[in-house]
Amino acid sequence: MSEYRVGIIGCGGRGKGHANGYRVAEGATIVTCSDPFEDNAKAMADEHDIPNTYSDYKEMLEKENLDVVSICTWIRLHH
Repeated sequence: MSEYRVGIIGCGGRGKGHANGYRVAEGATIVTCSDPFEDNAKAMADEHDIPNTYSDYKEMLEKENLDVVSICTWIRLHH
C-alpha cells in the first residue's frame, strides 16, 4: 500500500476531525498542519503527533511534498 503524506489547513474543530480520520486511515500520515494562529497549529500538532507546523499555508504547500491536503477553514476562506 502507498504511503500518503497529508497536510491540514485549519486546526480548529473541523481540522481536528480530519486529523482523527487520517490517524486511523491505512496508508495516510499527517506530516504538517497550518493555521494563522500559531498556538492552534502547535496544539493540534502536539495532540496528533504532527511533526511540522506553519502559520502560512502557502509556505506549507511550497515546502512540503504533500499527496493530500485537507482544507478545513470556513468556506468563505476557500480559494
